[in-house]
Order: sequence, then C-alpha cells, then structure tokens
Amino acid sequence: NYISVSNLSISNTVGSLFNKILLFFTTVIVSFYLMLEKDGTDRLLRVILPAQYEKSVLTIFSRFKIKIRNWFSAQLILSLIVGVVVGFGLWLLGVKYFIVIGILAAIFEIVPIIGPVVTGLVAFLVAVSESFSLGLYAVVFFFIVQQLENHVLTPLIMGRALRVHPVIVIV
Repeated sequence: NYISVSNLSISNTVGSLFNKILLFFTTVIVSFYLMLEKDGTDRLLRVILPAQYEKSVLTIFSRFKIKIRNWFSAQLILSLIVGVVVGFGLWLLGVKYFIVIGILAAIFEIVPIIGPVVTGLVAFLVAVSESFSLGLYAVVFFFIVQQLENHVLTPLIMGRALRVHPVIVIV
C-alpha cells in the first residue's frame, strides 16, 4: 500500500540502486587506471578538453595537485605527531598497549572527527579495564590532545603546508 501511495516502484528503486553501485565501481576502476599511469589524468584532460581550455585547465589542475600533495604531507605529519603524543602520554599514564593505541591514533588521525573519537574510545576501554579513574584520565588526556591538535597544531602545520594564514585554517 505504501509503495502504491508514494508512487514508488520496485523496478525504479532497484534500477536506481544498481546505477549507484555501477557508478561507484566505475569510479574506482577509472581512478585505479588513472593512478597507474604517470600523468594519466593530465593525458585524459588533454583528450577530453577543447583546445581553447586545455592550457588553463591543466595549469589549474597542476596547482591543485601541488596543494593536495602539500595537504597530504601535512596530514601525515599531524598523524605522526598525534600518534607519538598519544603513545607517550598513555605510557606516562600507565595505560597498557600504549604503543598499539599510539599507532591506532596515528592511523585514525587521517579520518577527521571520527578517527580520534574511536581511538579515544579504545584508550578509554583499555584504561578502564585497569581502573575507572585511569579511564577518566585517558578521556581527559584525549580531550587535551584533541584541543591542542585542533587549535594549535593543525592551523600551524596546515597553514604552513598550504601557504595560508593559520586563522584561515581554523575558519
């Protein structure tokens, strides 16, 4: 009854879902092949762009690649710093598996917002298995690390890597 009232059809829904799945896999495959070849994307743009736009678009794309490379390098530096700080801090607190949690923090740092929360949760669960107060100390420590990263490290490192003022990074 709901399908007939809301003008939905099973064939349209299945077709739409199939299209989205197909688009996803096509994007992954095309991206893979473009990554395999050096300057694969540049060559693709040269083929599909009209001659009058080719030079300007390739110039913009070249600048874009440099910015992305700089951003990724800065992100790796942030990940390394956060991983070391988390590992060292948890070691000072006396949390077991501080090295593993530090490595997790470095890896998950690449995923904004969710990554540090997941790592903090893991640290809390490990710490609370020893004592509740250690679990609370771990949560407070992660909160401090996150504030330091979000308000000091990220603006400074990203600002320098992308050549923008740290305030712009915060905004």
